[in-house]
Amino acid sequence: GFPSDTWYVFNRLRTDMNPKNLGHLYSYDDREVVRIHNDGKADLILQELELSDPSAFAFQKRDFENLPITIKPGDYYDLFLVFLKSEGFWREAEGVYQSNLVIETNAGTQSVLLSGHYQLRPEGSWEPDVSEIDELFGFSCGVPAGKLPMVYPTRSAEDSSDYGPIVVSEYWEQADPAKPVNVMFIYALGGGGHPNLKFLDEKDEIVGGVDFQVNGRRVINGENVWVCQTVFPAEEDNPGRVVGASVDRVEKPFRLSISNRTTSGTGPVDPITGKPATLAFLFFPITSKRSSIHQPNDYMIAFDVVPVNGSHANGDFNDYMLYISNVRPKDGKPELDWASR
Repeated sequence: GFPSDTWYVFNRLRTDMNPKNLGHLYSYDDREVVRIHNDGKADLILQELELSDPSAFAFQKRDFENLPITIKPGDYYDLFLVFLKSEGFWREAEGVYQSNLVIETNAGTQSVLLSGHYQLRPEGSWEPDVSEIDELFGFSCGVPAGKLPMVYPTRSAEDSSDYGPIVVSEYWEQADPAKPVNVMFIYALGGGGHPNLKFLDEKDEIVGGVDFQVNGRRVINGENVWVCQTVFPAEEDNPGRVVGASVDRVEKPFRLSISNRTTSGTGPVDPITGKPATLAFLFFPITSKRSSIHQPNDYMIAFDVVPVNGSHANGDFNDYMLYISNVRPKDGKPELDWASR
């Protein structure tokens, strides 16, 4: 599971056809597998399985009809879950739906949270905003609802409420050399493109070998499908692997780069901030208590190609959502740190 073994994330579109892009099909991820391991020395017996909201989630296989189920030591049993929310034609139906999966065994009771986002149509204003994605993953980042500004922020405390508790730094570095740096795409809403994620040094050279491409389109069952409205976008040649990287050692500070946007900012220099006018990356510290991911060096990153305050109105900071761990601002000193305010 992600973000933890007791938190599973899904998403679903009511229709995968966009009237503005007829002929384009969109992938989404409405199915997950909860694997129950028996790490003990005696039989583990599944006695009861219960979903608190069976209207939103269901078992793909009717596991509950086979109870009790015995799992031998060293073995496991898979529960196949599906997010089946499909009712509603209006905006009120969209949003995050959650259900507890309660697993009762002879060794005790375990609760697993199933969290799904229901979306009526692909793209545009139908997509979840960053605060909904924060809720979906349970990161507890405190993201404000609605659109987030893309102007490179100043140090003014008054501005901080517009962005939420972000940390702004041009360069980042590995926080603990004994642990890997992990980065992965957790939501793709970017319109079927093929952006590259890179770690770049001051000379624009690749750092840590991080240079990989998100595959925004693929052929599924003979159909050309856009992979741009889904949680956990998969690699092109490995559908079971989420796009991302794990690097044991990152030798020097780096900037993140996607689609020629970097954490240095983009565009002409603003005379007030001394930085390029547009910031396409927002780093939100993850503070979740329930998730196993709550280290001080773990972040949810919101990215968007289109400037909110530019000539386009659809800059919504959700083209790509990423999770990154074991990084900190260069020398541990962020340019701006509103997370501690």
